[in-house]
Amino acid sequence: MLGIVTPSVTSIVLQTQTEGQKIVPGDSKEDPKPEDKTPPIISIENLPGGDGTDNNPGQWEVFAYDEESGIDEETINVSIDGVLMGDSFGIYEVPSSLGDHCILVEVMNGNEKKPLLGSSSNIVSIIDDDLAPPELSDLTIDCNMECVMISLTAIDYSGIEECKILINEEEITPLNNEENGNHFNFILENHWIFERGIYNVEIQAQDADNDRENDALSSSIFGTFEIRFEDSYQFVIWNIEELKIFVDSVLESSCLKCCLHWLMSRAQENLNDAFLHFEEGNIDCSLFYDLKAIILMCLVKEIVERTDKLSEDDSNFIIDELHGIKEYIVDMMAEKAELLM
Repeated sequence: MLGIVTPSVTSIVLQTQTEGQKIVPGDSKEDPKPEDKTPPIISIENLPGGDGTDNNPGQWEVFAYDEESGIDEETINVSIDGVLMGDSFGIYEVPSSLGDHCILVEVMNGNEKKPLLGSSSNIVSIIDDDLAPPELSDLTIDCNMECVMISLTAIDYSGIEECKILINEEEITPLNNEENGNHFNFILENHWIFERGIYNVEIQAQDADNDRENDALSSSIFGTFEIRFEDSYQFVIWNIEELKIFVDSVLESSCLKCCLHWLMSRAQENLNDAFLHFEEGNIDCSLFYDLKAIILMCLVKEIVERTDKLSEDDSNFIIDELHGIKEYIVDMMAEKAELLM
């Protein structure tokens, strides 16, 4: 006959106590928080939009994170090319000077017991967006008794900032300038009408590439123009014509006006004859007709000084103009006389 084993009271109590120990809180110790052994993760991003040229170098955006200990904001250092530029995350400008530029970001995590330093860098190489100076062509130079006209074509990737005009190495400011696309026109007052000879012209064009100091490039184109006796004679004859128009405007129809008009017209004819003889190489005859023109101008001056039909202002103006015309003719005569020596 099988017997029934009855557990003892002692074993039941021990089992209950053992089971109770497993469910009583605080009887077992939790594992300590693992130590943070990784520094902050730093991100340096090149933002879209920049192209790595001095015109548009671009921007960096920097930030960092540490999932275990966080970031110690007081330790942020952002340096560009070895110079401290900031103490916070965000956007920083890439310098526009040519060459390599390095951004360095350093920051510690928030581990109070053993903070760790994170460091990261990024390099951007900047190149010049315009390496070629202006391309100059189609230079034309024309002159008359009043003006020197200059035109040229100037082409540059960055456009043209300015053009300088040098005559015999002296910078001359134009009376007027026009720009039509790549074509430029300049008008200069003819200061050289009585300084006969060949004049050297240099046009210096500077491009509009001004992204940084000394960034602009320039180039030059050269030409010449000549002042001849023909130009000087035309100028004097034109001055006499202008004076005839003025006399006609201030004198009513009279014998005086006709007389002055006739004398000045004869002077113009003599100047034309003087130039023709000069062109033929007959300088003696040329000087003779120059002298006849001067005598006629002196007669006009004598008449104007003695008449009472002109106001004092008009009379003084005519006399001053006559004096200038006579000086022009004397200047030409002196230069031609040197050719005879």
